[in-house]
Amino acid sequence: MTVTLRRRVGASALIALVLCAFGVTTASAAGDGVTAIGSYDYHSCALKSDGSVWCWGDNEYHQMGDGTTDVRYTPVRVESSEGVFLTGMKSISPSGYDHTCGVKENGTVRCWGENGSGNLGALDFGEHAFAVTVRLDSNGNTLTKVKAVTAGQNHSCALKTNGTVWCWGGNSSGELGNGDTSDLNGAVQVQKLEGGALTGVVAIAAGNRHTCAVMSNATLRCWGSNTHGELGIGSSDLVEHPLATLVKTATNANFSGVIQVDGGYSFTCALKSSRNLYCWGDNDIGMIGNGNGGGGDVPNPVLVMRSGGPLKDVRTFSTGASHACAITGSSKAFCWGNNVNGEIGLGDPIDSVDVATRVRTDESTLFPASAKSIRGGDSITCILKTDQTVWCTGYAEYGQVGYDPSPDPEPADYVFFPERVDFP
Repeated sequence: MTVTLRRRVGASALIALVLCAFGVTTASAAGDGVTAIGSYDYHSCALKSDGSVWCWGDNEYHQMGDGTTDVRYTPVRVESSEGVFLTGMKSISPSGYDHTCGVKENGTVRCWGENGSGNLGALDFGEHAFAVTVRLDSNGNTLTKVKAVTAGQNHSCALKTNGTVWCWGGNSSGELGNGDTSDLNGAVQVQKLEGGALTGVVAIAAGNRHTCAVMSNATLRCWGSNTHGELGIGSSDLVEHPLATLVKTATNANFSGVIQVDGGYSFTCALKSSRNLYCWGDNDIGMIGNGNGGGGDVPNPVLVMRSGGPLKDVRTFSTGASHACAITGSSKAFCWGNNVNGEIGLGDPIDSVDVATRVRTDESTLFPASAKSIRGGDSITCILKTDQTVWCTGYAEYGQVGYDPSPDPEPADYVFFPERVDFP
């Protein structure tokens, strides 16, 4: 692996990290009011308790929603129009690529960023410098009664309060789930393989070019690309799967007991009510976490392992492009898969790991057991701590880890351990 410079941390920051590791609260860890985070391709976003959204990182496609295309090394507030901040937000998409979406308190959806495939659902394919409202493809009316939203590479999907799923954007692999493969710049309803609309959905997640939904009976359905077996149907293929299909076990039984799902670039993971985590799909560099990295495609769910046995008591998790992370009931953060950019917080000597491994603050110190949620992007990971601060690690060239590099004459392109995001 190429050796790169690491960000220089001042003595006060080092002291703060050590104190945090022993559960000591410092004045600098008073919290930033963050309640949810999202990590994307080369940018990240955070939702604050006041309903505002803040983003940082690459801004080539207006990912900041601030009216500019300037790289932002520290968070800036998303706007709905010039000089008017986006307000009243209750959630944001946890992952994605060059666009972000969020749900407002009134159940409508706002999106911002790249729109070349209709990613923003604004009934066009043009640039938008600010957050826009998602519309229905059929009549142009506003998409309403939404309770959750997710973003993939070039598509997005929303879960409505009635248990239906609506998607828009890129559709070359059938990731919109409407039985077609044409891009759409407005929302359409997802259909199931057996015929009829997909109903009874309780949670959704988008991968690169595939999407999955947790059903009310705790089974799982996925649709879109299956190049590496990411749909969990027992095989991999180059055929589009534009209708929601049941995920199966290796014995062809319905994969059941699911309470959460998330999709990476070409793999998928799901958490069961037993608090065991399962993954399937591409496993070239250990992102399945079964201890067999480089073992090829895994087209059915398998248990995520840690040293000594299965990773147990998982409370929440997230997939990045080629890595994944989880938080256990004791608020400990674990990651596995690709680490060439430092995205799993294990330091630069380790390229990848194929079992769940504790995130560290440095070579000799474990990240404190105070993680509330975790999000993986293309080459970064961000952790929301219980004190409402955000810490990110990984590829930093475009500011996506969220710290101000101005004191450094040559800021590092990589951060190999989590650094606190510098909110204004």
